Amino acid sequence: MFYLIALGFYPVMLALVIPIGLLLTGIVEKRQEVDKEVGVALAPLAGLAVVIAGISVLLHLGAPARALVPILTFLNILAVFYLLFGFRRRFHWPELKILLILAGLGLVAYAVLISPLLAGGQPGVLGYGVNNDPVFHAIIPEYIDANGYDFPASPNGGFAEAAVDKLVTQGYPDGWHQILLLAMRVFGLRAFFLFNFAEAFFAALLVPVAYIWLRKIGVSKLWAGGGGLVTGIGYTQLTYAFQGFAPQVAVTPFLYAGMFLFFEVIEERRRGLYVLLTALIIQAGLAIYSFTILLWIGIFLLCLVAYKT
Repeated sequence: MFYLIALGFYPVMLALVIPIGLLLTGIVEKRQEVDKEVGVALAPLAGLAVVIAGISVLLHLGAPARALVPILTFLNILAVFYLLFGFRRRFHWPELKILLILAGLGLVAYAVLISPLLAGGQPGVLGYGVNNDPVFHAIIPEYIDANGYDFPASPNGGFAEAAVDKLVTQGYPDGWHQILLLAMRVFGLRAFFLFNFAEAFFAALLVPVAYIWLRKIGVSKLWAGGGGLVTGIGYTQLTYAFQGFAPQVAVTPFLYAGMFLFFEVIEERRRGLYVLLTALIIQAGLAIYSFTILLWIGIFLLCLVAYKT
């Protein structure tokens, strides 16, 4: 069962976000004439950004965590239906082939990232003896799953104190924890056992992001795919040395995707829905790691201004 969940985590979570992402990027492509290759490559991140925003809204409105999977499944069914009929002339085999290849490369990167767990034959958090931060990050979705966002004014130990300390006192963003909560509901396991799988899932999403950046500068599809794979597995050492960097790892694909889209907005003078897509991707980064993502995009903006002048 462990190996089944370990290897199934990436494709299952990807399947929960790709239809929504394809629908969103397809609408942007139709209105803005955006390169279809970029649209299908960014579909997983676009869908994940929508899911993060949607989970946050639902939970803050008081929806129980058990409702997340049925609601998300229903939305994906609607998205697939519309893609099959409303976009039957928009998505063709060449674009979908790119999506499947990038998803396959992402799965390879994911397998490399979780290989230490596979070798050990059991789930759990590696490296938490070095850094106890994962304990807090695993506790938060457990608390939200049981209590929602109803925080006691004066928590006295246990999960409540850890959750209040992170989310209320420190004002820590909760996008990472919401995806971990969704995974808990999908696979029926505690957050501790899914922690590494979720972290590797986000790291593997660097594959399509690196791919579109490399394609942007003229690299062939073959070498861009290889570069994306190398980028995706590049976090392996960091991931297992310091587990507390899970939100930092999770924000990375959104950071570089946001930079790419922002560059397109400036360089290609994109407007309208393309700007909204850019904002959605950046918003997901903010939900995972707060304003820090804006600092990096600001540095990128300065470099872009220097490049343009």
